[in-house]
This record gives sequence, C-alpha cells and structure tokens, in this order.
Amino acid sequence: VPRDGVYTFYVTADDECRLSIDGKVLINQTGRKVPPDLGMTEHSGSLLLSKGLHRIDVQFVQMYAAFGLEVEWKGPGLTRQTIAPENLKH
Repeated sequence: VPRDGVYTFYVTADDECRLSIDGKVLINQTGRKVPPDLGMTEHSGSLLLSKGLHRIDVQFVQMYAAFGLEVEWKGPGLTRQTIAPENLKH
C-alpha cells in the first residue's frame, strides 16, 4: 500500500469469490449461479490501511463453462485499476 488511507477493492468474478486483507474478509460472494443468471458479477469492499505490506488473499471457484476473475483497487492517489505486479509480493 503506497500511503495511508481508505482503499476499495473490487472483484469481478464468474462464479464464487472471496477477498481478504490481513485476514479480514471484505468480499464473500457465495452461492451457485444457475442459467440464465451466469456471467461476471462485481463486488467491492473498503478498508482503512496503513502504508506498507498487507496480506491479500483471493479465492475463486469456477462452476460453469464461462469463467473470469478481475481484481482491482483504488485509494489515495490511485484511480481504480488492476493491482500492478510491482504492488504484489509472495
């Protein structure tokens, strides 16, 4: 996280997804989709974070033919965007 502030995380997924920051679940989309309710669905959650490293955990379950997963964020000085590789460590 580049600076202190409130960050919003977005997960757009088909089908189930969960996003946690430092062990706190921000997004928890569960439940099986059935035709015709298939396709990507966006969910978001916000959290006050301090500058520095934080653990991010993204889980994704694929149930039907089409699939997709996008993870984005926005915060102080950041417009909504995909989390760049240089902001991730493992």
